[in-house]
Formats: sequence, C-alpha cells, structure tokens
Amino acid sequence: MGLLCTAVLPATAQNRNTVTLFHVNHGAGCTEVTASGDYAYVARGAAGIEVVKIAGAGAPLRVGTIRPYLGQGNICITDVQAVGNTLYASNDVPNGGPVPHTGLFIFDLATSPVAPAISGTITWGAGPLYHLAGSVHNFCVDVIAGRSYAYLASAISNEVVVFDVTNPALPEFKDLLRPPPGLPGLFPRIGA
Repeated sequence: MGLLCTAVLPATAQNRNTVTLFHVNHGAGCTEVTASGDYAYVARGAAGIEVVKIAGAGAPLRVGTIRPYLGQGNICITDVQAVGNTLYASNDVPNGGPVPHTGLFIFDLATSPVAPAISGTITWGAGPLYHLAGSVHNFCVDVIAGRSYAYLASAISNEVVVFDVTNPALPEFKDLLRPPPGLPGLFPRIGA
C-alpha cells in the first residue's frame, strides 16, 4: 500500500485519462489520504498520520508523522480530511483501549503543516451524546453557510452523529441519524 498520486489529462493526450505522477510506499495500513497545499496526509491506523511533502514534480518526501496521544494504545486513524487550514482525523478506537476515547481529532494546519497543534477533539464524556462519536469509522466535513459540520459514522452505535465544529475547541452535538430498521452492523461510507 502507498500514496499514489494521479493527474487527469485530456483524452487526446494519451490513451487513458489518468497518469501516475508519483508513488510513495508506506507499507501496510494506509486507509485514506487528503491534501492541503504542499502536503498530503495519509491515515495509517495505529501509526497515526503520515505527512508527505508533495510540492515539486515527481519528488514526494516524507516529512513527519502526526501521532495524537503519543504512547497510548488507543489510536487507529482510519480517515482524514483537510478543509482550508484544518485537518480532521477519525479514530476508530480499538475495543478495550485505554481512555480517553477520542473519535475525531481536529488539527490547526496554520500552526504547522508538518506538526500541527490539536485545536479540538470529540471525546467520550466531553458533552451530551459525545459517546456516540467516541469511536469513528469514517466521516466527512461540510461547510454550510459559513459553519463547519462533521458527519461521523459511529463505530459504537452504527449511526451518523452530526457535530458543529465551526469552533474546534467547542464542538457542539447537533443531530443523530439512525439507519433504517433491519440493517445491523451498518458502517455508512460517507464522503466518498
């Protein structure tokens, strides 16, 4: 597994409309990738988030790893999304993992694109119904009328939990979307 970057070219330029620009081998455990500016962020499970500098033709360079809660065994980064200067990362907390159970990390890329500060989290016990987002399989963030909303696929309840994350330091629970009856074990794939 690895980071594979492609570009779409006009159909007249070649037989296919995509071409590989570069490939970075990360080994096993790459689940999602997002880009912001000169950097790509790769979700790597228990290894955290790998930061790859992608500026410059054909010369990607690993420049760091973001490891929230370094040294604790409750990290399994499964999904990442960059929106402006904010990086969101979901954490599918392993069963029996130590506390805190944080389902979503929010990083401020303006502080440093390689080693960003945590500007917010959605953590079990931090507010009403936060436990439903204490373990997140995947998610998406959307900006509507100037407000940022995170839609989190809860690995605990198999529901989609909605938070207003406009102020990352104070995420606010907004809604709970339940799957139709008779669909046990539903892990919605959102953002695809």
